[in-house]
Amino acid sequence: MTVLGVKGGERYYTTINHDVLKDSSAWNLDGGDLPLSAQAAYKLATVEFKKDFPAFGEFDIDEIRLKKSRLGTWLYYVTYVSKPNKEEVKNSGGSKRLDRITYFVLLNSKVISPKKKSG
Repeated sequence: MTVLGVKGGERYYTTINHDVLKDSSAWNLDGGDLPLSAQAAYKLATVEFKKDFPAFGEFDIDEIRLKKSRLGTWLYYVTYVSKPNKEEVKNSGGSKRLDRITYFVLLNSKVISPKKKSG
């Protein structure tokens, strides 16, 4: 499972393999409360985001999405989007493309960070 992100024109891929997903905490819709809340997933992802991208203040949270993998395990997608520079948006006619970066957070609290595409 892979999600593409872009920051400053560079591509970042957040990828998780099946072995890591298999080892994640099991949960199902009838299984009671989630072992990890959306707020906790956001906090875990934000710690890693601030380490990976020191210019964190230029980004806002865009979405936190709980998603079921093909293996049946659940994980959060925590996506950050760059704050639009009002002048750039105005000069682009409102079509300024924003940078997006996504982190995966497993229900066992493991965070999968994006990696810059090499080459």
